[in-house]
Amino acid sequence: MNPQSQRLRSDSAQSNLSSTKSASLVHEFQSAEDLVRADAAATQVPAVIEQRLAQSISQEPSAAPKPWWKRLLGT
Repeated sequence: MNPQSQRLRSDSAQSNLSSTKSASLVHEFQSAEDLVRADAAATQVPAVIEQRLAQSISQEPSAAPKPWWKRLLGT
């Protein structure tokens, strides 16, 4: 094998490796909550799930009325 062609192959392999390293972006999160927020912002909720969630929320009972003593005291 020609030493020059071997050198060219070596150089191209190194350039491929360095481009792969620079292409992958690493993001460190300060907490698990930050990771979940970033994932939620990047993920689209399917329409079927969104409809089922809206339906489920609409079926929830309303909040219980305040006790009489809280209404009387105004708190």
